[in-house]
Amino acid sequence: MVHNIIPKNGIYLTRQDFQQWNDYFSNLLPIIQCDNTKIDPSDLRVKNITFVVTERCNLACTYCYETHKSNKRMTFDVGRDAIDFIMDEERVNGYYNIDTSQAVILEFIGGEPLLEIDLIDQIIEYFKFKSFELNHPWSTNYMISLTTNGILYSTDKVQNFLKRNSGKVSVGLTMMLVVYSIMVMAVMIL
Repeated sequence: MVHNIIPKNGIYLTRQDFQQWNDYFSNLLPIIQCDNTKIDPSDLRVKNITFVVTERCNLACTYCYETHKSNKRMTFDVGRDAIDFIMDEERVNGYYNIDTSQAVILEFIGGEPLLEIDLIDQIIEYFKFKSFELNHPWSTNYMISLTTNGILYSTDKVQNFLKRNSGKVSVGLTMMLVVYSIMVMAVMIL
């Protein structure tokens, strides 16, 4: 069953829409609710590995959870070491089981991760090389997730990265919140 939550103002969801949202998801809970069985994290079929590549951002959104922005950025050495670590079953010590965790999502967040697209590209290329070298199932069963404000999405570097990794990249845009923040600031100025 597909259920559309229609904003009462016809444009975007607001607090007034919460009740219909809550009613919709409350009805789903009995379907997706687990019994009291504990799930062993090593049994999960897909692992999610998160890389915080930078604390920098090219915006100053009022809703942002990244409250301690700085110029700190991940180095390639740290990214490479993380890949080496997750590819070494002994070192991960039960975090995942290669027999059951046949896929991985490499998630890149920040600040604004697209400010570090060259670093992300290096990490992904190293991941591909290492997983292929080890004949790891993740060499073909991986996805790349980017959570971005979208400002740098159309740059040549980002577009080239997306083309080289076609079919493997999921982009989460916070752009609607950016547009909303800009509109709120504009109203405040007026």
